[in-house]
Amino acid sequence: MFGYIKPFQPNLRVKEFEMYKGVYCALCKCMGREYGILSRMTLNYDFAFLAMLGLSVQETCAGFERQRCLFNPLKKCLCCKGGEAFSFSAAASMVMLYYKLKDNVADQTFLKSIPARLALPYAAHMRKKARKRYEALDGVMEEYIEAQGRVEAENTQSVDEAAVPTARMLSKVCAMLSGDEREKRVLTRLGYCLGRWIYLIDAADDMQKDFASGNYNVFLRRSGITKENEIPGAREYAEQVLERTEVEAAATFDLLEEKRFGPILENIFYEGLPMVARRVFHPVEKNPSPKGRRRQAEQEKSGLKKTEVSGE
Repeated sequence: MFGYIKPFQPNLRVKEFEMYKGVYCALCKCMGREYGILSRMTLNYDFAFLAMLGLSVQETCAGFERQRCLFNPLKKCLCCKGGEAFSFSAAASMVMLYYKLKDNVADQTFLKSIPARLALPYAAHMRKKARKRYEALDGVMEEYIEAQGRVEAENTQSVDEAAVPTARMLSKVCAMLSGDEREKRVLTRLGYCLGRWIYLIDAADDMQKDFASGNYNVFLRRSGITKENEIPGAREYAEQVLERTEVEAAATFDLLEEKRFGPILENIFYEGLPMVARRVFHPVEKNPSPKGRRRQAEQEKSGLKKTEVSGE
């Protein structure tokens, strides 16, 4: 996963944002405890979301407490007290890191792949530790990387076919979060929608870069783009596809009877995903002035309200 699933912070209440940070910090601590301090550098929003989703369907939660952080020892921060959801998410992060690095080594030229080659032995060791505890998780990730490689090798023009491996991978991962059959069905579909959305938003985000490098990108391939000035048309189509996927993901989330963190997760599905998409398709200026930051915030809120009014 790539760090796209996150909340729209301005619309979170203070206590909700503190709880979200508490889950994020707890996962960071869990990764350091179980896989070493270097693993904490791979933490991203997607795995924090996975941990929170797992906690939301568990029967109990140990709660929060103030703890010190290795990277900010002078200040105590709110931190979730732990649970199986954190170990599962940390393992998923390590296994995903290994297969992504392995994929980069296979796909890139020798010079470009040097960073991945240097990191691969460490990732392989961490993946081995994770596999001992979650063997099924490792199998799902390996199947995903192989399937994604076949799709790209076939140079498919179908957006649906290109997104299937990531969608199926996250579908199976989310299903592992619960033992209840009804919850499993909902989580399976929810994971599928999110996996599809992650693949498509990443492809949309990389469109310009992939055109310049000649790498496979399903939106470029579908549109048969040969000139840079044709990219806006592909981006417009991609934005429409992402909007429909966001709607389906949010509708599926409504079927989940979460036991905690409901407002935060609702924010992620109804505001966070659209916000990320808007930033991909309508980039904001870098290092804006205070006035520019206010204008950007107003534009994001306006876009989210427009989505709500249209029923999306």
